[in-house]
Amino acid sequence: MLGIFYATNFCRNVFFNVGNPGDLFSSGTIFLMNAAVGYKVLTGVGFLILLMFGLLANKDA
Repeated sequence: MLGIFYATNFCRNVFFNVGNPGDLFSSGTIFLMNAAVGYKVLTGVGFLILLMFGLLANKDA
């Protein structure tokens, strides 16, 4: 929603001229955005696994 309100691209690469091609951190902020999405997916899958274990442990229900 910030991209819409400020009329700009929200997911743009802020540090687009940083680093050399092939370096580990040459992508600027794209690496950080990918890490944040990966963390979100990891927490969602972890929650589902914990939920399934909890339901398996509760055999009375």
